[in-house]
Amino acid sequence: MCAGLPSGWILADKTGSGEFGTSHDVGIVWPPGRSPVVMSVLTTKRDIGAAPDSQMIAETASLLATALT
Repeated sequence: MCAGLPSGWILADKTGSGEFGTSHDVGIVWPPGRSPVVMSVLTTKRDIGAAPDSQMIAETASLLATALT
């Protein structure tokens, strides 16, 4: 999630992954001069051996951060 956040934002997060390419990140972000925001992103696929999609999590975090600024 960190890769998708603007400079100056503070992040505390926990990532994880599993079968079917499941990948998730949940965290709290502190935008400069604003109250903290809880963000969570989860992706999964249909194939048991699929690779996780970390790029999608970063892009989603970026979209959420843009919406909040």
